[in-house]
Amino acid sequence: MQPWEELAKHPQPATKTLLLDYVSSNPFVSFFRSLKHRHWPVTSVLIGSFLIKGLIVVSTGLFVLHPIVRPRDVTMDMTETFEFPPFNATDVDDSAGLMYAGPLLNEIAYLPGTNAEYAAALFNSSHPVNGTQNMTTTSTTFIADLSCEVATVEPIVKTWCPASTSCASLYLTMDVHNDNCRMSAWPKNNMTLRVQNNGLQWGQWFGGVYTGSCDGKDSELDRERLVIVTLYKEPGVISRNATNTTFTNTTAVFCKPTYKLQRSTVTLDQSGAIERVEPGALLDQPAALTPFMIAEAVRATISQVDVSNIQQSVARDYGIDRKQFGVSDVFLNFILQANPSKKIADLSDVKALGPAAQTVFRSVAVQVVKRYFLVPSNATVAEQISGEVMYSQQRLFARIPTLRVMESFLCLLIVVGLFLGTRPSRHTTPQDPASIARLGAMISQSKNFNQVMSSAGFLSLENLKSLLPGRYHGQYYKDTYATTPRAPLFAIESHDTGSQDIVPADGKYWRPVSMSWFSRSALLVVPLIIIIVLEVTYRQSQRDDGLLVVASNKITDYGSQFVPALVMVLTKLMFSAADFDLRIMDPYVQLKRGYASAKSSVLNKTIYTWKADAFWNAFVHKRIAVGMSTFSVVIASFLTVAASGLFTTVSISHQRSTSVMRMNSFYDPSNMTSNLNGTFNYTTSIAARLVVYDRMTSPPWTSGSYILPTLSLLNSTSGAEVNDTAALIALALPVRRGALTCQLIPRSDIELNYTRWDSANKEAGGFNNGVIVRWPMLDDYPCTTMASYNKPSEQITGVTDGPFGEWTNFDPSSAVGKNYTSPCPTSYGIYGTWEGRRAKELNVILCWSSVQELNGTARFEMPAWKLQSLSVDEITVKNVSTRFDTQLNLGTAVFLGSKGNISTSLDAVFTGFLRNSTTNSLDTDLLSYDNFDKFYERIQGIYGAATAQIMNREGRYTNLTSTRTTFPATATDLSTSRLKQNLVSTRILQSLLIAMLLCALIALLTSNPKNVLPKNPCSIAAQASLVAGSSMVADLPAHAQWMNDREFVQLFEGKRYAMGWSEEGYEQGRFGVDVDLAPKQRRKGGWWNWR
Repeated sequence: MQPWEELAKHPQPATKTLLLDYVSSNPFVSFFRSLKHRHWPVTSVLIGSFLIKGLIVVSTGLFVLHPIVRPRDVTMDMTETFEFPPFNATDVDDSAGLMYAGPLLNEIAYLPGTNAEYAAALFNSSHPVNGTQNMTTTSTTFIADLSCEVATVEPIVKTWCPASTSCASLYLTMDVHNDNCRMSAWPKNNMTLRVQNNGLQWGQWFGGVYTGSCDGKDSELDRERLVIVTLYKEPGVISRNATNTTFTNTTAVFCKPTYKLQRSTVTLDQSGAIERVEPGALLDQPAALTPFMIAEAVRATISQVDVSNIQQSVARDYGIDRKQFGVSDVFLNFILQANPSKKIADLSDVKALGPAAQTVFRSVAVQVVKRYFLVPSNATVAEQISGEVMYSQQRLFARIPTLRVMESFLCLLIVVGLFLGTRPSRHTTPQDPASIARLGAMISQSKNFNQVMSSAGFLSLENLKSLLPGRYHGQYYKDTYATTPRAPLFAIESHDTGSQDIVPADGKYWRPVSMSWFSRSALLVVPLIIIIVLEVTYRQSQRDDGLLVVASNKITDYGSQFVPALVMVLTKLMFSAADFDLRIMDPYVQLKRGYASAKSSVLNKTIYTWKADAFWNAFVHKRIAVGMSTFSVVIASFLTVAASGLFTTVSISHQRSTSVMRMNSFYDPSNMTSNLNGTFNYTTSIAARLVVYDRMTSPPWTSGSYILPTLSLLNSTSGAEVNDTAALIALALPVRRGALTCQLIPRSDIELNYTRWDSANKEAGGFNNGVIVRWPMLDDYPCTTMASYNKPSEQITGVTDGPFGEWTNFDPSSAVGKNYTSPCPTSYGIYGTWEGRRAKELNVILCWSSVQELNGTARFEMPAWKLQSLSVDEITVKNVSTRFDTQLNLGTAVFLGSKGNISTSLDAVFTGFLRNSTTNSLDTDLLSYDNFDKFYERIQGIYGAATAQIMNREGRYTNLTSTRTTFPATATDLSTSRLKQNLVSTRILQSLLIAMLLCALIALLTSNPKNVLPKNPCSIAAQASLVAGSSMVADLPAHAQWMNDREFVQLFEGKRYAMGWSEEGYEQGRFGVDVDLAPKQRRKGGWWNWR
């Protein structure tokens, strides 16, 4: 309407009014033209159009999926519960002490449900939630504490040594006290606190953690204390009869143990590790467990830990010569190790000893409780309580930059809307001149303009410009010939027209750019290319687990959202442009064919109607080309919606080939620095025992009985670690294991001789029990340290009623033959059940050790090389060594210091074999002859796990000159975000594009835009030149300008119209639109002609 508004203002040149075209030109051309002419409404509308298209593109990247952690209320099942049966504190084993020592190695984690302070009953969600990160509920917790006070040691310390000794060791008794407690002669057992008295030329530190009772009556409560004492003995010898002996730096601390059971709010991670504890209500303490029983258990379990290596470490940390550090008490060594400052003055500083003792006591007490008082809940009656899980979930988030851009666009749209909505309305024309007939009515009263335009139908726009040199404007005037009052008439008046020479027509037809063969071909080629590209990229996305890696700078992420939408918007604009030009020409095509109805020709204004109405009207009037073109644009409207989900950024498993470097190999077991039959350092033994006890998982590069070579993603030339994004590595590699091949001696081949003990008991009246066990020799070798009656012989003595078992490593010095090639077993065990003075059942097992190598397939979680799975091929097993010195001495290397089960006659090795890690009880049923298969399986598992830990720590070397150094591997990238194409969006887009392509194909086959119009009909002058001087316009009444649509349509009922040359006009005749009076004739051509 801008040209009509310009006509309504004041006389202006034709280029600014009659020839002004904002309809058919390129939007960017129209935009700059409107700026040039200061036609701000047009500028605003175009800006609004640009903003809407920008909003469509930007909105496709508004939302993005991000993982977040959210809480969720669930029901929890208590998988553990506290139980407090009768408890003997002195019967505890070494596992609790080891579980305190283990974390000191910085590679052993606390057991599930424990940390350095708390032991909590474990729980789990009744209905697991995917992505759970931690769980929180109310659980029973245990915490122990030591309340320590400074004690004074009287200067006079009594010394004593047995008369039968040389007094190389002195036992001390002293008076220790503070305001709350006095121990006048402590320790009561005067063989408890001992110092060396060997006349060395240097002084020594001594001390320990002991028990003591405050002076008072036995009936008095709260008298027991733990006493921490340290002292320094000067160089020299203290005589046997010395009194009033004084030691320097003598320090004592009284510590009172306590513990609490609470209902606390506990948070566990997925592995059961404690993340947070919020103490709650106190619970009653069970009568069966006193605080001092906890203290005794702590001392008992710690005392079984090998102290020698800890002593060396503490002496080194405190800067004390090892010869001067005589503290052999494990508890005190742990206290000194827990002290953060580690100054020599701390050995006599109660402010340092007290807090460090609290640290050690709390942690070990937690492990004691975990070992003996936390038991698995009965699955059928497990307590259920409410709790909360924190789980990871993909949630839809708005991208803030995109949101801000959209908000800016919307604000600008509001401004544009306000400008267009608030600008004053101008009554420019009586009715909307959207159709050919309406425009004819608008110019019907413009006599001069009609006369000029009547013979200009075939002129080009350039010629029209020369034909309209003056200035023009529209005005209303009263109809003087009207017999009744009517609305004023509208006419276009001209000013300063000068000479208006008729310019001859150039004889050329106009054709819009979108109707060129290049543009028409693009309607088919572009959708086809996009369909093919979508299919190619989808297949590549499926094959490569994504198209590409999404960079951290977000360019790929944003590009994958906006580029598809931009392509689809441009595709729609291409189809919209073609459809627009097609609908502009459609009425004239109908007129050019002749005998066209008014509704499909001169009254047609589908260019200004909704797409749905235009589509329906096109098919009602059998205009197939226009209908299919309009339908393709309707379909194109959904392209952007479908494209918004075309690409997603996901963490996906992307597999690729890579190489892994082997960092070390395995020693020949007989050439290890400390061979398997030798002695090992402190950390090695602890690791082996904890794995056997099931108190920790296998350390890195081990899995149960298997040991793996250490691997790395290293550059073989530079040695630098490769910055690899792999989340998983899978490869085939050699693994090793220690194995025992065992056999059970048949009962009929075992001889038992009780004579020696029967005679001794009869003569002395004693009750000592024993037996000599004999079994057949293997190839004439006795295979034990003694033989009798030409049979291997072993003596068992001191057996008590119940299960018994002794494990013995064969002494290779008893073998005959070069390189220990005898058939003797490397170890053997004698076990069974004793009752009275006889073995109720006695079995002998012989075992041969070997180190084996197998081919395995391992899968590691990166970047920490955490072993996820390991499978081995038993067919590939081969013995690396079967020598005697490859036998792992379980008694000294693994269970060193372990007391075994002191309530039975089982040694430490058999106790380890029989221990049930779940119930912490002994499966003595395995000692039965009939259960040998189960017992053998247990032996193999424990021996293999222990051997793997020994070889892991002391069986590797890095000289790989004779070993294959690299392995082919498959890397799986999970941590890398990759751009993946969505199948559903791809198929929807392809379907829409195929539909558009088919619509375009039908529209092209049923349309022929050649030789229709001599010029673009979108300006007032161009359209007027086609109707001016026609009988259609001449027959229109003056008041037709003001008729509504229904009245106006009635003027054209029953009439037919055509466009072409007529004899009217100047010498060339007139080219334009007029009433078609010729009878209807059959069209030439077929169905492919434009309908």
